Amino acid sequence: MSSPIRHVRHIQYIRRAIAVAALVPLFFAGCKADHSDLASFTVSELAAMLVQGVALTVLDANNDDTRAKRGIIPGAVLLSSYRDYLWSELPTDKASQLIFYCASEMCSAAPTAARKAVAAGYSAVAVLPAGIKGWLEEGQPVDELPTS
Repeated sequence: MSSPIRHVRHIQYIRRAIAVAALVPLFFAGCKADHSDLASFTVSELAAMLVQGVALTVLDANNDDTRAKRGIIPGAVLLSSYRDYLWSELPTDKASQLIFYCASEMCSAAPTAARKAVAAGYSAVAVLPAGIKGWLEEGQPVDELPTS
C-alpha cells in the first residue's frame, strides 16, 4: 500500500503537469518569427518586382514536405537547408538582392537563413514574412516541387 505522502506528491505532480499543458497553447498562440532586424517585403511588393523583372534572387528556406504540400514561388532557389546551406547556393555578387521565404509568419527558417547571408557579407537581404502561405492566400502562382 502506498503512503499518504507519496499519494499527495503524485497529485501535486499531476496538477503541475495539467497547468503546464494548459499554458502551452497560450505560449504559441500568435507567436510570430522575429525578423525585425531584417528588411522585408509584402507578397504584393515581391509579386510586382517579379513581374517587372527586377534583378533579385528569391530563396526558399522550406523543407521538401512544405514545398510538396504548398509549392514554390516560381524561379526560387531551393536551399538545401535553412541553417546549413552552401555558399554556392547564393549568387556570387554580395550586393545582389536576396529575398528569403519559408512557410508563414510563424516560421523562423527564412529569418535564420537570411541572417546567415548577412553574416557572410551580403548587403541586400530581406525576408517575405508571409511566406508561401501568404503567397498562396493572395492568389499568386506556384510551381510544384521538382521530382528527382
